[in-house]
Amino acid sequence: MEVQSLRDSIADWFCTKDSVNWGKAALYRILNLIIDADTDKSGISIARLAYTLARMEPKFSQDSRAIEQYGNMRNCIFKHAVTETGRKMLVTAIQMAVYMTREKEDKDE
Repeated sequence: MEVQSLRDSIADWFCTKDSVNWGKAALYRILNLIIDADTDKSGISIARLAYTLARMEPKFSQDSRAIEQYGNMRNCIFKHAVTETGRKMLVTAIQMAVYMTREKEDKDE
């Protein structure tokens, strides 16, 4: 998966005004864990990432779309997070998605 398609998927999962959306705060949490994984040789950041992704699961949702979207998001992020090149792609895609979806008030800062 190339960076642009990864960016578009991330923007859909975290940065849209959709009812099935985890928000930018969760995205920043994931970004920090991925960045920490590069400096952390013990693997605890990857474990924390897995825990964070598991906590985002829509456990009580009856919406099959939400459950499917969560599964796609979790698999994609974790697949990229376990390798160094995947983490670099993921960090780039997350940063691009955040900057591309900034709202007008955010740009003035």
